[in-house]
Amino acid sequence: MAGSLMGLFYQGAGAFIGLIAAGISVLGGGRAALVPTFPPPGPFGASQTALIENSAAPLHAAAAPTKEAGAGLGAGATGTDIAFWNSPVTPGVLPRIVFIDRSSAAPQARREVFSPAPVSAPALTTASAVLAHTAISLSRSTGGAFALSFTITENGATLLQWPYGAAEIGGTAGIPQFAAAYSCNPPPDGASGQSAPVFGVRTNYDCTLSLTPLSGSDRRTVSQDFPFLTGPGEFEATPPANMDTYLSSGMNEGGFVFVNGDTKPISVLSETFNISYSYLATAYGPLILRLKDPADSSHYLDYHLENIPAASSSPYTHLQTGVTFSWPITIPANGAKLFPLELFGAHPLSINGTEPSLSVTLSGFTTDRTDIDITPGIPSISWYCVVATSYYNPNATSGPYAAGDACGG
Repeated sequence: MAGSLMGLFYQGAGAFIGLIAAGISVLGGGRAALVPTFPPPGPFGASQTALIENSAAPLHAAAAPTKEAGAGLGAGATGTDIAFWNSPVTPGVLPRIVFIDRSSAAPQARREVFSPAPVSAPALTTASAVLAHTAISLSRSTGGAFALSFTITENGATLLQWPYGAAEIGGTAGIPQFAAAYSCNPPPDGASGQSAPVFGVRTNYDCTLSLTPLSGSDRRTVSQDFPFLTGPGEFEATPPANMDTYLSSGMNEGGFVFVNGDTKPISVLSETFNISYSYLATAYGPLILRLKDPADSSHYLDYHLENIPAASSSPYTHLQTGVTFSWPITIPANGAKLFPLELFGAHPLSINGTEPSLSVTLSGFTTDRTDIDITPGIPSISWYCVVATSYYNPNATSGPYAAGDACGG
């Protein structure tokens, strides 16, 4: 019969046939075994059939039972004939036993005689059960250190997550409330409560989580250790904090700061730049971008910009991408170093209301380390000025003269 996993037929000439499930047990493969007893005489005839529907299966069963070879439901079936049929199995659902009236005079009416309640997974109600399902995870925090959090999962589903230091947990997803206490060796930074606790890079920690129930008769505290090793620090490049962005016809200074948040030194082996400039005249002399050695200012490399291609999208604009230099720089552990750049020969075109400018973007770099996290980002620096539409006015209260942005000022 469609939708049924197994049928049990009892036939007997001129006798009343009935069935009560005196014992049902779950067998391997999701089968249901039936131990029948006969009820008191009732209005059930030989034309009626007892069926077991929704074959019992262990919780989270993944496969349905298959039909047994040689089992059938023919006219000569006896009380011991059982057939297993391919059909979806609902995990955790116990069988129902129904009777179907197969008399020719009436539709197949169903009468349910046994329907046990579904079985659900046990709840995480004790501190020991909660801790047994708890795991830790680390995420990158401010300054390159790590934040620690705890997660309760069951059967692949996340039930609860909280950060290190939370005083109470639970009260949701069927988990009671617990008071939480923490201790770590060595202690994390900020553990005194003045700031969110963070864990240093490349450090072995052994942390203990203790849970005390806030309800129920058993208020005992249960603890569990969570040893772990934090990962490497971060490495990033940023513009200088106080760079002068005014574009002059003389020397313009700038650069990029490499910050190493790891406990080991790192060397930048090459740097790739995107360079663009607008409204600058190159007929009066070369336009030069100079890369300097941070350890020795007399060691430098000049790159000429006067012949880079014009950009088709903007007038008086030139753009070149993917300009790569092999210029090694070593940054010490937990340190920072400026990669200095200088610009020479920037002569603004005298087109009123325009903003002559030059921008350098650090689009990428390579290092000698593969075990360190590179902070995503594409830092950029710019120098610019504004071609004023009026004559110089030392008493101006607004505009490029007042702001100090006027070209040639």
